[in-house]
Amino acid sequence: MTTRDTFRQRVATSRDRGAVLVLTGMSLVLLLVAGGLAVDLSALDRRGQTLQNTVDAASLAGVAVWAETLDEQEAIAAVERTVELNGIEIGDEVQISIEFPTFDSVTVELIDVEPEVLLGGVLGFGSDVRRDATSRLRSCEVDCGRTVELPPPFQPLQADGDGDGFLPIVVGDRIYAINHGNNRIHCVDQRTSQECWPSRQLFPHDDDATTMFIAHHYLLDGRIYYLVWEGETEQYSASREPQTFLNLTCWDTRTDTPCTQRAEIRNAGQGIMAGTPNGIYVFAGNLKTHCYEPPSLVERCPGYGGGGRVEELRKEGRGFRQWWSNRMTTGDYVHFDDRIYFTASRDDGMVWLACWSKNRECRGFDAPPVNDTGSVRREDFDDLLAGRLFLHRDPSGNPDAVCTVGARVRVECYDPYTAERVPSAESNMAITTDNMRIDLDGRLLGVMTYHPATNRLFLVSDIDTSTTYCHDFTTRSYCGAYYTDSPWGPTLTYGYDPGADCLIGLGHAQIFFTLKPDMSGECTGTDTEIRIDPCRCGGEVSWPPVATINTEGLATFEYRILDPDGNQLVPVDGDGESGVPLGPDGTIDLSEIDTSLEYITLVIFAEAAFGENPWGPGENPPTVVIGTRDRLPRLVE
Repeated sequence: MTTRDTFRQRVATSRDRGAVLVLTGMSLVLLLVAGGLAVDLSALDRRGQTLQNTVDAASLAGVAVWAETLDEQEAIAAVERTVELNGIEIGDEVQISIEFPTFDSVTVELIDVEPEVLLGGVLGFGSDVRRDATSRLRSCEVDCGRTVELPPPFQPLQADGDGDGFLPIVVGDRIYAINHGNNRIHCVDQRTSQECWPSRQLFPHDDDATTMFIAHHYLLDGRIYYLVWEGETEQYSASREPQTFLNLTCWDTRTDTPCTQRAEIRNAGQGIMAGTPNGIYVFAGNLKTHCYEPPSLVERCPGYGGGGRVEELRKEGRGFRQWWSNRMTTGDYVHFDDRIYFTASRDDGMVWLACWSKNRECRGFDAPPVNDTGSVRREDFDDLLAGRLFLHRDPSGNPDAVCTVGARVRVECYDPYTAERVPSAESNMAITTDNMRIDLDGRLLGVMTYHPATNRLFLVSDIDTSTTYCHDFTTRSYCGAYYTDSPWGPTLTYGYDPGADCLIGLGHAQIFFTLKPDMSGECTGTDTEIRIDPCRCGGEVSWPPVATINTEGLATFEYRILDPDGNQLVPVDGDGESGVPLGPDGTIDLSEIDTSLEYITLVIFAEAAFGENPWGPGENPPTVVIGTRDRLPRLVE
């Protein structure tokens, strides 16, 4: 290679290096610009989101004041306070626009005229960031807002009166008791463990009337329906038998006064009342069946123009007569699958199991004699109390037999559709009933209480024992006995109201008390049921928001949600033994619940932590806040 060629090669190489340096420099500039633009776009996006969140909150705050006061200055002040609380200062850099399109809406716009960007302004974008929101106050057809304080754990209480209590009836925070064979009603307040008022007369204008010996009741829309017997009078019917009167009436817990409605059934003897969603039935001592539609009790159920007859009990050999002698007297009932099963007692102690479906006897159910004591039967009033009924259930809680327990026979079970004996159900109950103490010369007064949350049955025998016996259908085993005592002595237990986590009991001596479903003793937590209705606002249906406050002193806070039929919606797995713990934000989410339901029931169990008493003097009790006021602000744009 010549010297000239070498020189030319060096010149070319130098030129190539210069071109590479230029390209590298341009690439670096482009990378810097792209990075700056990415930073700008991210900053603008964050700024826009901040402004959007602020105008959303500000318009909601403003519309609440605007619709309430129609004062623009007050509404503007509410908007500006909200903007300030969100960390945005109104001035030269951030401008605000507030408009009132209608009497129930507010529009708020925020404009950041100098957003913090690196290159956006130079390249012609990002000169300002604008965000706006419009909120409207929708009107609601019902008041969706209320606050419910959870009551403290219920303490034993002896109410005013002369005894003869029966089942407790829980209505909100109050517990009612309708005495049997009496004319009194009692009420105690769960929040204070005190009487609401001294015992009152159920029917002040009927001095000679008393409730049935088994004081069955049915609670519907705040009214407690019950049956009254006026007994023998000086008047006589065409058959020369003394007249009797059954009155189906109610107690209105909303006013705590007797209802004015009444259904009168003449020449009926005594009777049994059975409340169902289809109507309120009365199985009278003259073997006629009546059905009335609440709340008026004037309209009869369809198909009951003159009442139906229980022909199965009128068959030869049953021993029942239409009028006074050997009339049907006391009995018990259970309701299952549109059928009512009830026991009819005869004066000599014989008991029969009958079945009724809507407006006729159950087809294929040949009423069997139950607790047939044979030669040991005697004309003793105590024997009339035999025939307590309950539904035997499988391990999943589904009824599979109708069973009765009597003063002299431990347990007999029958197929719900064929009336045939079910030995397997009787065998399942054998150990439990063998452990029960039953005084053969005494009375089996208590009733059977089924507890859905645990699939357990609680049985009460002779009241003098003050003992409750437990049978677990899931494990098919006896789950123990518990003697209930009180500061006033034995409770003389009758039966329970089956709360989700706490049984509320009542005794013959008018002693109200509690029992844990696990049979470990008195309840130490509070068990509360709250009805929640959907909000109907502006043509929309939704469940109101639910939140809790003042729950710091609690060791346990669990909730369940039930539909109107008592079926569990939450937890969704149907586990009745435990609820859903309250989350850290204190809210209860109802958004997934079907809004076509008429209402839902929020069941809450709360228990204080060791050494804490959230219900003590000067404390703020745990509280559930449901919804808002009757007008709910919402974002519409």
